[in-house]
Amino acid sequence: MDSVKTIKWGILGCGRIARKLVKSMQVVEGSVVVAAASNTPGRAEAFCEEHGIEKACTSYKKLLSDRKVDVVYIANTHNFHCSTALVALKAGKHVLCEKPMAINAAEARQMVDAAGKHKRFLIEAMWTRFLPAMVQLREWLKEGRIGQLKQIHASFGVPISNTPRIYDPKLAGGALLDLGIYPLSFVSMVMQGKRPSAIQAFCELLDTGVDASSIIHMKYPGRVMADVKCCCVHDLPNDAWVIGSEGSIHVPANMFQAQAVQLKVGEETEIRDYPGEDKEAFRFQIEEVNQCIREGRLESEIMPLNETVMIAELMDALRAQWGVRYPGED
Repeated sequence: MDSVKTIKWGILGCGRIARKLVKSMQVVEGSVVVAAASNTPGRAEAFCEEHGIEKACTSYKKLLSDRKVDVVYIANTHNFHCSTALVALKAGKHVLCEKPMAINAAEARQMVDAAGKHKRFLIEAMWTRFLPAMVQLREWLKEGRIGQLKQIHASFGVPISNTPRIYDPKLAGGALLDLGIYPLSFVSMVMQGKRPSAIQAFCELLDTGVDASSIIHMKYPGRVMADVKCCCVHDLPNDAWVIGSEGSIHVPANMFQAQAVQLKVGEETEIRDYPGEDKEAFRFQIEEVNQCIREGRLESEIMPLNETVMIAELMDALRAQWGVRYPGED
């Protein structure tokens, strides 16, 4: 049997989320981080020393010029995702971009267009979709185990007092882009990327002008209803329900890092547990990216680019309702 091609990764942005990806990389065969870059002096060197990474780069440009690197993980703040991805794609690198992939739909379309132009793989890092519990949920839906879809409920809310970025409009802060994207993406996954036919939403704003808490009601063709809740100032249930005419599927808290899924039909309940260590959190996402690159695919069927753009459009529409705008938006 031919040996599997090793995919070589570079990291752009050396913060907390990048540490999580590097730890997960350690349990993925045929995959290695060979370089990391930060625009903050000393940060890349410290990051590479901590994780045993071969090459520390003092700028993104230096990393992107390294021919060893096949794919980059963009892990800086999301107000810089688009500009960073455009440079990376032009440099011939495949891209896994932390969510939200862009702060608005216009940026997301730019990124998708650039990926197509340069014939490079691009994906939003919605890691929850690749977890075994979510794979099982999609399989139950495909099998029609709960009958006709009726309602979807999902929430994600935690107080984030120690992350000033989330309150700063200059950094595209607010609960929606950081937290709400998880339940929104969950609903979209269940609905197979369909666009809602109607949306009604309510929001509480912070003094800085970004959204703190919201409730979003959506209606889909086929009489399916969904509600999404997100908040960055207090806790929410952080679980998800998919309810059908014959039964229901429950993803217990915390749904964004799903380690269990429960199917209830009549009096019968089936529980699937998928316990995993924190170091494995991004493993399944990394494996999907590696497989797509090896097969020459430019996007993933599990997190397709048109769905990323559609979700960005939904968030644009919601922010327009609430009067939340970021610097530089028209």
